[in-house]
Amino acid sequence: MFLSNGPYDPVMVLARAKFEIKDPAQVKGCRISLDYWGGVVVYVNGKEAARGHMSGGATNLEAVADDYPKDAFVTAESNWVCYADEKNRDRVALRDRHLRDVAIPAALLRKGVNVVAIETHAAPLQATELIRKIKDKYIGSAGWPPIGLLSARLTISPKSAVSADVPRPRGPRVWNCTGGDVTPFDYGNPAEPLRPITINAGRNTVFSGRLVVGSDQPIKGLKVSVTELGNAKGGAGIPASAVRVRYSVAATEGKSWMAPHRFDGLLDVFPAEIPVIRATPPRWSAAQGETFYHWPVDRTGLVAGAVAPLWFTVRVPKDAVPGAYEGTVSVAAEGMPPVTVPLRVNVSGWTAPDPQEFRLQNIMFNAEEAVAGFYEVPLWSDKHFELMGQSLALAKEVNSRQVILHLVCRFHGGEGNPESLVRWVKQADGSYKHDFTIFDKYLDMVAKYVGKPRPLLLGWSCWYIDGQAHITLGSEQVSVLDPATGKIGRLTAPAYGSPEHVAFWKPVFDEVLKRIKARGWLDETTLLYSDLTDEGPPRKAVDIANILWPGAEWSSYMHPLATKFPGSDSNVVMKVRDATSARAAWGPGNIVKTWKPSRAIIGRFWRSDGGTPTPWYHADPENTPLSEMRWTPESNLRCGFDGGVFGLDLFPLKRPVGGYFVTTRCWGTRPLHPERNTVTLLYPGPDGPVASERFEMFREGTELTEALLDVEQAVAEQKLSAGLLERATRYRDERARSFNMGFFPAIRMQSEEDAKLLNLAGEVGRELERKK
Repeated sequence: MFLSNGPYDPVMVLARAKFEIKDPAQVKGCRISLDYWGGVVVYVNGKEAARGHMSGGATNLEAVADDYPKDAFVTAESNWVCYADEKNRDRVALRDRHLRDVAIPAALLRKGVNVVAIETHAAPLQATELIRKIKDKYIGSAGWPPIGLLSARLTISPKSAVSADVPRPRGPRVWNCTGGDVTPFDYGNPAEPLRPITINAGRNTVFSGRLVVGSDQPIKGLKVSVTELGNAKGGAGIPASAVRVRYSVAATEGKSWMAPHRFDGLLDVFPAEIPVIRATPPRWSAAQGETFYHWPVDRTGLVAGAVAPLWFTVRVPKDAVPGAYEGTVSVAAEGMPPVTVPLRVNVSGWTAPDPQEFRLQNIMFNAEEAVAGFYEVPLWSDKHFELMGQSLALAKEVNSRQVILHLVCRFHGGEGNPESLVRWVKQADGSYKHDFTIFDKYLDMVAKYVGKPRPLLLGWSCWYIDGQAHITLGSEQVSVLDPATGKIGRLTAPAYGSPEHVAFWKPVFDEVLKRIKARGWLDETTLLYSDLTDEGPPRKAVDIANILWPGAEWSSYMHPLATKFPGSDSNVVMKVRDATSARAAWGPGNIVKTWKPSRAIIGRFWRSDGGTPTPWYHADPENTPLSEMRWTPESNLRCGFDGGVFGLDLFPLKRPVGGYFVTTRCWGTRPLHPERNTVTLLYPGPDGPVASERFEMFREGTELTEALLDVEQAVAEQKLSAGLLERATRYRDERARSFNMGFFPAIRMQSEEDAKLLNLAGEVGRELERKK
């Protein structure tokens, strides 16, 4: 959580569950037990049944829980209390609060479905006094949220009074799913009715709705179809061809870096049989001695089943009439009665720009050797270029148009690109000519699947990182072609900085730039620099770069936000056009003014390629919520960045000695990094790279952030009527406050929050259009 000297804004956690009573007269006792932080209020069928640490009887959602004693925060010496501090376990225990076996009045129960709802309220943080006194001391792992529902247990006696509660119901079932994760351990609550699939979208956007089919036995013969979406007002509908029906495949070793209890790739063709998934529960379990803070988490009783998450992805036409559209989804499988579910799409008046016009500029690293290696196709074959093109085409849909032209082998180090795109061909007199065949085919592939790249990066380097992570000048290796045999070897460039070194590279640079210019891409071309040391390229390397390409600019991938790279001569200074930065400026007021798509002097991107999808959220592939990917674009924006950096298609490659490795791109995707769930946003489908669940969530988040930017711009420029300006300002501030607190309703109430933002953006757009 984020501490400040200002007053702590109260937040809430809302949870509910349903249970079914056969006959209330048979119920002899109904009790509830809770463990929590902060305070709780329990409701049964809409009536208050119990409360804990909520003095005064307040019932509003902004009510604050009872305060904690100072000893729950600090030691007697006024140091922060940490969970790992065994000497202060008594103080840590003060944070946990409990309700034990509280009786639920029989009058609150009813026959059939009953609803228990729990409000968890935040306690004050003592921010104004306590934190001010010790704010300069390192807090380490001392931070903890004074709000949380740790465990809840409802018991009813006798058991015969309620419907059977078993770990997983028998037979196939269909249930609704929100924007969060689905695991093999999920099953539909028998007390929950099947509701319509509701999608809120703008025009020219792509959004998805979901259903889940699950069973304790393999699911055979699963068939899913959807009809045309009719217009509620009788106008033109959305054709069924605009709704893509896919299922999410379970993550498996060798195909996905995700944990085996997660789902990943989205496939169009359903298998004849979906098996029971042999997955183990997530790592955070008491059986493995793991805890949430200090609280044990026990998932040993989870039972996996056959589960098929269904995705209904609607590509809304740009000219669609705003309004409600509805069709029907049909689901059938062996041993299951046919199920029909309404599919409702609410189209707002907001029209998204085409992805290449997005103001968010994302960067995704593709890996030609990973694609070729996974699919076992020859490097640079026609099939290889087709597969790479599929990856780049998907990246383009979230405005990632980065392309790297590797002029050297292993530009990124490790198991990175094994060959250069330009090949040296030795002549009889010992000199070399240059073969641009692969280079040209690569540019042809980019033109076909991406269009004009942005940026187009030249992967040329004169340095490497030694074991102490220091930059050391060295000589590059390039691919050399033996025309007699067709074999590819490696050639080491002349000694760095020598006249021969410049002569070795100058004709190649001249021809590379000539070919890029002929395509009209030179204005988007830069030199690429990436390293772990954050020192920038050696000054002598800048000198050489300026000789090879006078006036060139760089793209920089390191922690600091570089603006220029100096040479050894004070007159040599090369600009940095695009740069990553790990220096987030968190806060609701930090949305940068990316009103118009432009080639920024400094494009601030967050490094997410090593497994960190937001500037403050550590992305453990075991436990990162899928919904985090949905709000990553907005998180990046609020941290002062223009986009995010991810791996695109760094698929698992098999080691000769067993196991799998990830090839190297940028610095964060090296094999030593275990957090790999953002090493690839795509999934290796049977016929080529396809979207993953995480990709689709990231796409939706990017589109929503574009809508938010329209609202932000209109408010900032004060171009709206008084009433709409007041509503837009209020919504913007409320969203920022909730987001900055880490309590963002959109991840839990996706349809409601999407509708609010998209409808408001539509109103703003219509009013601005009328004023033109």
